[in-house]
Amino acid sequence: MQLPRFDRSLTDSQRDVRRSIQAICDDFGHEYRRGHASDGTYPQEFVDEVGARANAAKYLAAEAAFDAADAAVQAHGGKGIATEYDVEPYFRETRLSRLVPVTQQLALNYLGERELELPRSY
Repeated sequence: MQLPRFDRSLTDSQRDVRRSIQAICDDFGHEYRRGHASDGTYPQEFVDEVGARANAAKYLAAEAAFDAADAAVQAHGGKGIATEYDVEPYFRETRLSRLVPVTQQLALNYLGERELELPRSY
């Protein structure tokens, strides 16, 4: 199977995808408050986009949690992974959140295909 060639770097593509995901999450919060505040029902377009919004939220939450735990380990230096401190379990659990129930790459693939209408990359 021949993979398509792209005219820009992978880093630029990843940065654009992350910005798009952030925008999706921002829209999600606005739509949720707007739809829920009225009569408790949600607009149909909100219901149709739940999968994309859930993947975006999962991706951003896992990244933020891992970044925070990694910063805590770095702040503790060599003791950051010692069991005497409470940092190591957080680091281990937040690392796991990037793998289950859906990996970060699968979440990005879902968003790329469904929201950004990019070609299937796997």
